[in-house]
Amino acid sequence: MATIGFSNIRLGWLQRFCAVAQHGNYARAGQDCNIDPTCVSDGVQSLERALGRMLIYPTTARVSAMGKAFLPTAQAIVGLTNISGRNVSNITIGALECLIAVCECDSYVAAARHLGCTRFKVMRTLNDLERSAEKQLLIINGRQLFVTAAGETLVSVSREVIYRLKKWENTDERLRHVDRRRRIKPWFLRMFG
Repeated sequence: MATIGFSNIRLGWLQRFCAVAQHGNYARAGQDCNIDPTCVSDGVQSLERALGRMLIYPTTARVSAMGKAFLPTAQAIVGLTNISGRNVSNITIGALECLIAVCECDSYVAAARHLGCTRFKVMRTLNDLERSAEKQLLIINGRQLFVTAAGETLVSVSREVIYRLKKWENTDERLRHVDRRRRIKPWFLRMFG
């Protein structure tokens, strides 16, 4: 199973982790997030793989010591981003990094060079971000790129979110793996012990 990069962390995974921590089981967390409990479990597992840390004990759905330490950060990020709908929960950290790069570079091409991707990918990512946020973030006037008020707000929130998450990013490859054998049981067995 491939590791999930830091840029692929979705804001919804943080929301799901907070819901499991609050309710203590996947079924109620699923009701809280308006999704299937299996999706809640998958989101938490993906977050664990991206951070390289175990946050939830699999058989009891209880928060681990590392998860308790990470919980205030996750709650602060969820509060900052005001995740209320499922569409916003699909926003990735990479999309937020892309927005910051475009605003700092004042160009899609320069942002693409900075991020190591194509201009098309930067434009597509920002279009998806605007669609998810349901607000226009950037205005192009001729060759000029302007950031809207909503875009400025999202840039400052994005910087704060990335700053908080970077503290938890595990860069040591020896510690990046999370024991995958513990996730073989189906979610309902983990939920009921």
